[in-house]
Amino acid sequence: MFGIKKYDVNKKSKILGIIFCILFLFLSIRLFIIQKKYGINMANNSMGNNIQKENIAELNYLLLDKDGDSLWGFDQKYKIVIDCKAFRLNNTDQNLQNIIAFNYIMKEEDRNFSFDEIIKIKGKKYYDVSKDTYDKVSKLEDIRGVYYYEYSEQEKQEAWKIENILTNVKAFNPYSNEDNTSKGEASLEMYIKKELDKNDDFKKVFEKDLDGKYSEGEIEVNKENLNVKLTLDKELQEKIRVILNDEKYNEYKNIGAVLIEGDTGKILSLAQKDESQANIVIGSGGINGYEPGSIFKILTLEAAMEYHNIKLKDKFNCSGMICSEEKVHGQITVEEAFKVSCNDVFALLGAQVTESELIEFAKKQGLFSVVLGLDKKTGMEAKGLLPEKEAGVGLLSVGQSIQATLIQMAGIISPIINEGMYIKPYLVDSFENIEGETVKKAKTVNEKVISSHVADSMKYIMNRTVANGTASISKIEGLEVGAKTGTSESGENFHGWFVGYFKYKEKYYTLGVFVPNIGEENSKGEKTGGGNTAGPIFKDIILEFIKK
Repeated sequence: MFGIKKYDVNKKSKILGIIFCILFLFLSIRLFIIQKKYGINMANNSMGNNIQKENIAELNYLLLDKDGDSLWGFDQKYKIVIDCKAFRLNNTDQNLQNIIAFNYIMKEEDRNFSFDEIIKIKGKKYYDVSKDTYDKVSKLEDIRGVYYYEYSEQEKQEAWKIENILTNVKAFNPYSNEDNTSKGEASLEMYIKKELDKNDDFKKVFEKDLDGKYSEGEIEVNKENLNVKLTLDKELQEKIRVILNDEKYNEYKNIGAVLIEGDTGKILSLAQKDESQANIVIGSGGINGYEPGSIFKILTLEAAMEYHNIKLKDKFNCSGMICSEEKVHGQITVEEAFKVSCNDVFALLGAQVTESELIEFAKKQGLFSVVLGLDKKTGMEAKGLLPEKEAGVGLLSVGQSIQATLIQMAGIISPIINEGMYIKPYLVDSFENIEGETVKKAKTVNEKVISSHVADSMKYIMNRTVANGTASISKIEGLEVGAKTGTSESGENFHGWFVGYFKYKEKYYTLGVFVPNIGEENSKGEKTGGGNTAGPIFKDIILEFIKK
């Protein structure tokens, strides 16, 4: 049909057969020469039993979520090891086909692979190979002096994930511009390291028999090893990351979010959209935080009520001095001023409290110090910045002239939902043995910072702000939600804040969302602020949470 004669096909087949036989003969002769040259045909030579142990993981402990699930992502690496002395025992008369196949597979992986080199080496030769090569070699039988294993390496491409920050004891120092700097001894990261100092590596055992063949044994784990259990909820952490990366928020390069169990301070989720960038939730990378804007008014009002008996029904005059002429509110109550976020009234409240009093009050609720205890030396967590002396209480009262982090500002919600008790957010829950039994339990700070009456007043006014104020975007039918919006300016950049709480199944939760660099207008041409940038994300997270 195709014009090809039968004898042509037969002729070509014979030629290919001859070529194959020549190649096979060449490889056989080559192996024979190597054996003779290096004296490797020693099938009767006694090797003695031998145990080899190989580390199979980069870290010698597990990082667990609150339910005991591993929080790490791993890059699987594939290792092939040649014990060169035992490899010389291979007999081409008995296993030629597999030896030739092994040589071919390894040369596909590494063009410089050579039996000559292997025979000259006295010890062991390690190869990092692809999964395909690993799978092919693992199917070969009766090759002496060869074993293989998988190695779990921690994912590094998202270095600023909180899970990765906690496990790295060295980091780039933004202050000295030096890489691989050891973290401070007092840091949370070094505390974890010290608790795990007695841990042994995870090892896989291989046994070599008298013929030089390796058999795979069990994984060896020290029964005294400890694992770290965090407060994080892995499932929730992943769901929030999905929300932050939703296409409807594509105009924001980064978004940070933190969700805290109200009555314990346990951080259930701490995540950001782009975790290859410095962590904006905790102020990593020498950021020092951001101006909190109007969410600081929560502290201003609490201090005014706590120290100076200010009531929600008290009236003050907004002349537009700070609010601007377009937003003159006139004579309004403190409650109304909070709901519409009136800067003039809050500057007047701050003047009654005084700057020093307000700063000390803020410090009691976690501002101007690191919350989690992450390393300050390498800029893993920011403590924020105090106002310059000339700034004045007016700017401080409305959240300008200072810098704070999202984890700090989410923390100030705690007294409102805990009858005036500040419960410091924390991440490390406990250290467990390999049986899952708690060996050491972490503690957090609990301190009364405002009266129950002030806490109740704040809860009321934050609920009203969601019902018909600047935080109404977060309203959810049938659910108690309280919140405060904030918009801050840094040079030409604007940032959106949204912090608050919600009650679900008789339990309160604190939630904070921060969106940096939102611009003056969004893609719809609307003026941007915390309400229409961070607010919808705040609501989406709550809606996802209550699906559980």
